[in-house]
This record gives sequence, C-alpha cells and structure tokens, in this order.
Amino acid sequence: MEEQMIRIQQLKIRPGQTPEQNRKELMNKCGKLLRIKPEAIRTLTIVKESIDTRKKPDIFLVYVVDVQIDEEDRILKKSKIKMSRL
Repeated sequence: MEEQMIRIQQLKIRPGQTPEQNRKELMNKCGKLLRIKPEAIRTLTIVKESIDTRKKPDIFLVYVVDVQIDEEDRILKKSKIKMSRL
C-alpha cells in the first residue's frame, strides 16, 4: 500500500503550552477537520510553524501539517475542508 499524506494549512492554536500539548491539540484539530478520531492519524508532521500577531493581544501559533491516514479517499469525501494531497 502506498503512503498517503494530506496537507492541512492554517491550524491555529494559542501559545503557552508545551510542545507535547501543542502536538496533541494539533492531532485533535486534524481529527475534527477530517471527521475521524485523532487515534486514526498514523503520523503528523509539522511542515511550518509561524506566529500570527496581527490582532494583539490575540496571538496564535499557526501550523501547516502533513497527516498520514488510512483510507484517504473515503475520508477526504466526508471532510469539512479542502485539503491538498501529497
């Protein structure tokens, strides 16, 4: 079976957490967007991390991530947003 990845952009979380907590929150957000349980995500790779300070004091960490899941086609059909395939 070929490795399948989905790129998800503009995932925003609030700063002030540990890297492990950030990663867990990213997994939860990806699961919600893909309408799957976070445990169904095999891998999550952070491609880009940036800081959005345009609306102070509301500061966000903004991520671009690649996720690897099984049954990509089925999941993309029922997901809430458009994502890029890699």
